[in-house]
Amino acid sequence: APLEIPSSANFVDYSAITLHSVTQAVAITSQENSQVWIGKLEGGANGLFDPEKAKLTGDSVYDFPRNVNCDLQYCNIEGVEWISDGGEGTPQVLAAVSDKMKSKGKQKFTCKEKDQSIHLFAIP
Repeated sequence: APLEIPSSANFVDYSAITLHSVTQAVAITSQENSQVWIGKLEGGANGLFDPEKAKLTGDSVYDFPRNVNCDLQYCNIEGVEWISDGGEGTPQVLAAVSDKMKSKGKQKFTCKEKDQSIHLFAIP
């Protein structure tokens, strides 16, 4: 059976997932929603888990920062990774990479500034 994604992460699409092996913190990103879901992998340890017994828990969803007009600017997040140690609780910093903006008017011009870049995000 597949590991089910919680309904709080009911995104239009899914672009990346990362698991912090020490804390079991999980981040799932969406390009279309320009959001990240933060939760935990229950039933695993040291980055290993049995998909038949493990489950994702949590309901924290964060928007990637918008511009001054509240328009999307992180439109093409393709990869994500925890970069802080963590210890107790959830690590506080995510690194993300973004793909090239889609051409020929398929995306708003506000997506251009953050395309093909590496980004760091502090998680509250």
